Amino acid sequence: MDLLQMFSSSAEYFSIILIDLAISVCLLVLMKLSFGALLGVKSTDELAEQDNPAFGISLAGAVASVLIILTGVVSGSAANTLIREVLEVSFYGCIGILLMLLTRLVFDRVMSRGYSIKSAIQKQNKAAAVTDAGNMIATALIVRAVMQWNEVTTVEGVLFVVWGYFVSQLLLSVVTLFMLFRFKRRHQTDFFATILDGNLAVAFRFIGVRIAVALSISAASAVVPHSLDISVWMLHGLWLGFAVTFMLLIGLLVKGLDCIFLFKVDVYDEVYRQENIAIGIFQAALITGLSLLLVAVVS
Repeated sequence: MDLLQMFSSSAEYFSIILIDLAISVCLLVLMKLSFGALLGVKSTDELAEQDNPAFGISLAGAVASVLIILTGVVSGSAANTLIREVLEVSFYGCIGILLMLLTRLVFDRVMSRGYSIKSAIQKQNKAAAVTDAGNMIATALIVRAVMQWNEVTTVEGVLFVVWGYFVSQLLLSVVTLFMLFRFKRRHQTDFFATILDGNLAVAFRFIGVRIAVALSISAASAVVPHSLDISVWMLHGLWLGFAVTFMLLIGLLVKGLDCIFLFKVDVYDEVYRQENIAIGIFQAALITGLSLLLVAVVS
């Protein structure tokens, strides 16, 4: 490669970087504006005038989620032309944000029916905000995994991303419903009633599990290669099979490490009755950390 070709390649490479960064900034601004609109408030007023910590936590989760999704959008090989790169990054970035907002809407209207996470955040409920932020981050990790798994940028690729999102959300919803059922059976009260009472320890532990499920799905996408040679049903069946296996493995590891780090400690009593935030955060960190380790091992 002569000097002219080297400078030409470098200029194109840095142009793509600048384009991706510019689009990412625009999508972040769009997210900030749409996030406040969904809550019926102005983001700046809630942060600077109302000093609403719950809104800040929730918005931070939204920003982190958008950035996580964008890492899946911009990673991999660049498009053949700069125009196509702009279109692909913008299109997939917008799809990712829409899917995340859809999950947030379903979580507030369906999973927590009878309770309003949105209203709780407006009332500065930090436990509700932590739950909301964790839910968005878990969804973003799933969207990112699906986007990285998909190697097709045509209409078929878009459908694959959307279908993969719904399949993975089904698994995440099933796990969440099981957690809610188990919580109600053990404590004789609804999980979301506890969250709206401001129990941060329960909120942290809950999002740790949600993020662990999302990372298990990410790990499964690293084990099962995306292939157009087999049926979609078989492909996603293998994907979900490995995801469930990884979830069970993480659960066993957490149980074992709890016996070491929290020997003779009643975790459920500490988290639920005593609202011990230290235990809640520790459990969330342990579950998330083990999940990240699993992703690194299988990738």
